[in-house]
Amino acid sequence: MGNALARERRQQTQSTSPAAQPKIVYKKPRLVPAEICYYILLLSMIVGISVVVLMNSSSIYQASMTVNASETKIETLQDEIEGLKEEKAILSQPERIKSIAEKHGLSLQQNKVKNVQSQE
Repeated sequence: MGNALARERRQQTQSTSPAAQPKIVYKKPRLVPAEICYYILLLSMIVGISVVVLMNSSSIYQASMTVNASETKIETLQDEIEGLKEEKAILSQPERIKSIAEKHGLSLQQNKVKNVQSQE
């Protein structure tokens, strides 16, 4: 009879155990105002840093475009200078000058000619 009584008590405690134990409900904690302020501050900092980075990259891009335009202009001007130097060399040949002078009725007088060298 001792075994039967022990079994009965175990069954009673097992059947009453789940009902006797209250359910534990976990509630999600709400954010306190200080945490909200921290999150807003963090978000503001991220947005601010993003704006600064975008502005810097935009100014770098504009500077790069200006440099490229300047380099293109410099190359164009250097090509023009080289062309003008070649034209000057062709136009300042003594034979060409002499032929044009004779064409206009001028003659060469050796005793009045002085040779001048250009200093380039």
